[in-house]
Amino acid sequence: MPGSGVCYNKARVSLPDFPPLFYPVAVFAILLTGAAKSGFGGGAAGIAVPLMSMFIAPPEAAAIMLPILCAMDVFGVHAYRGRWSEHIEVTAGLQKTRYEKEVTEPGALAPQLGKDDPWLYNAGLALYQSDKLAWYASYSTGLEEGGVAPENAANKNAAPPAIRTRQWDAGLRYALTPSLKLVAGVFDIQKPYYGLDNANVFRELGEERHRGFELSLAGEVVEGLSVVFGTVLMEPRVSGEEVANGTIGKVPVGQTERFTIGSAEYQLPWMPSFSVSATVQSVADRMASSDNRLSIPARSVLDLGARYRFQIGGAPATLRLSFGNVFDKFGWRTNSSEVFVTNAPRRIALTLAADFPGEPH
Repeated sequence: MPGSGVCYNKARVSLPDFPPLFYPVAVFAILLTGAAKSGFGGGAAGIAVPLMSMFIAPPEAAAIMLPILCAMDVFGVHAYRGRWSEHIEVTAGLQKTRYEKEVTEPGALAPQLGKDDPWLYNAGLALYQSDKLAWYASYSTGLEEGGVAPENAANKNAAPPAIRTRQWDAGLRYALTPSLKLVAGVFDIQKPYYGLDNANVFRELGEERHRGFELSLAGEVVEGLSVVFGTVLMEPRVSGEEVANGTIGKVPVGQTERFTIGSAEYQLPWMPSFSVSATVQSVADRMASSDNRLSIPARSVLDLGARYRFQIGGAPATLRLSFGNVFDKFGWRTNSSEVFVTNAPRRIALTLAADFPGEPH
């Protein structure tokens, strides 16, 4: 819509564009492989990849067959080992992703395009030591929406490619009680870092890496009192040529080294339909500029609430009172675009929600 001042941003993820005949041939090849691995097909399993390569590239055919063969082996081991799955859980996945993004500005001669079509994979392992304790580890690759260059950039609304991420994590899950669970783990996340350079151009500036520790506790402490607590301690860092030559700092914009949230809800024993709640969010200093000369101070915010459950004409209803930012704590938020916005001020809201049944057909 020329002259409207509206910028359209369109992104989609679709399945790979393989020839239609590929799919029935792939199903036949997979079934033939299964029969061969069960002892009825001899060496017929070896022709699966060549069959599929008649319609797609051989590396793609091999990448499709690999997790399928691994899954067949897992089930084969399970049948041989009997009860091993009660203590060990293995997961794996492979996905072909086609990503396209189109940004159209009013009056522009042509839209700006961003494309990517990676293979994404993941694998995980869980060991159940007892009914209370489990250990886990996983590795995965992913694709994140890269957004567009902000309005304050020299190349505003430019469409960078999707961001490819790599992540591994490991830790434990422990049941303190049947209704109270503790999770503790370490993680390492890596992805390209986009931001504004010295010329105010939004582009890839280096590699961003987050390493840290996370802890969470959730469940019912005593009858009627439920809690959710979580904290993340991490070291966000940027590396690359722009950091080495001093163009940007080593801490990514908008990131913090600690984020903590704690919430509790108590259901009154003499009035089960009424409950009260409190939530505290606390964040450490946040880096606010790419040169690391400006930071946003730490802050903590308290929210209170109450909820009353009843019925209106036989329909379940909830009346909720919320009191946000009780002490009216002022603060800023920002991201890699280095645009500042304030956090929400003190506020009170009263809402009523009811679930009325629809008309019978």
